[in-house]
Amino acid sequence: MPLRLAAFTTAGWLVSLASLIVAHEVIRLAAVDIGNLAKIHAEATSIGGLPVFLFFAAANAAAIVWCIRAVTR
Repeated sequence: MPLRLAAFTTAGWLVSLASLIVAHEVIRLAAVDIGNLAKIHAEATSIGGLPVFLFFAAANAAAIVWCIRAVTR
């Protein structure tokens, strides 16, 4: 397959995928009560789960590094 055809095919596929994602999000946002969602988010930010998030983010990063090092040896 010529390179130009492959590039146009890939670009068309990416535009189609982006269009589907936008359409999905428009439909989803139309069905959601934004005011209620904002209230729920404000309540969630007051809980203070940042230390737990940072712990699991570090644990996941360590697991990824371990997996990559195990495979490359």
